[in-house]
Amino acid sequence: MENYVCTFEQAERLRDFGIRQDSLWSWCGDKGHMPPGQTVPWLFISTTVPANSMEEEHRELVPSKNPLAAAFDVTELGIMLGYGTTFIGLPGEEAKSRADKLLKHLEAGTQTAGTINQKLNSII
Repeated sequence: MENYVCTFEQAERLRDFGIRQDSLWSWCGDKGHMPPGQTVPWLFISTTVPANSMEEEHRELVPSKNPLAAAFDVTELGIMLGYGTTFIGLPGEEAKSRADKLLKHLEAGTQTAGTINQKLNSII
């Protein structure tokens, strides 16, 4: 599933820009206590939405008590960019590409966390 969501590094940057942490997927774990050979946190999905939400009011419902960042998938990233829910291309490359585009917009100031969060609200 890691091929269908943004990377952990991209997820952290989106979180740091203030993007609302509501996603079907989350990067979870303890960065300081990874098992040998594991370099990134675990990808986690809940069977109920918004129970997987990283927003504080839902955090107690998440089986992993240590969500690190929302792992936005191709569709969620497309909605944030205004592309809709369809995509063309390889899912892994498309998710990374869309996250990069979104980060470039945020860095350049052509989109704000507020406007992106409003788009996210439309799918929650």
